[in-house]
Amino acid sequence: WQAVEPYCSEEWASSAAGQQAKAGSKAMNVETMRGLMRSWIDPRFTDVYDKYFDKTGWTPRAFVNYFAGPPTGRHTAMTEQLVRSVHEFSKYPILVYHFGMTTPSWWTKEKYPQLVLVHAPPMAASAHR
Repeated sequence: WQAVEPYCSEEWASSAAGQQAKAGSKAMNVETMRGLMRSWIDPRFTDVYDKYFDKTGWTPRAFVNYFAGPPTGRHTAMTEQLVRSVHEFSKYPILVYHFGMTTPSWWTKEKYPQLVLVHAPPMAASAHR
């Protein structure tokens, strides 16, 4: 709860912790961060999610990555290499958060049975991320 309280609680900013918190010069505003927290599992990977995550939404251990970009972009290719590595050397799932519009159609649960692909709204270009 502590990690997300600033984005979920209207009272947090006026709390002692909120008064002490100092955001960096490139910080996104709270409304933008709240929007980016709205995420959903890609329908192609719901079975994988169900396999690794319990009813409360937790798994004992997983790898996590995020990227933004088109399906044939550089960051997508680097992310796919990471996904391949996890599949080669680990038994744990990998959650990949995609901040964008489309993901590679060739990413399937059959090809990557430990991948849980999660979508989030695209980041605005003004975020410089």
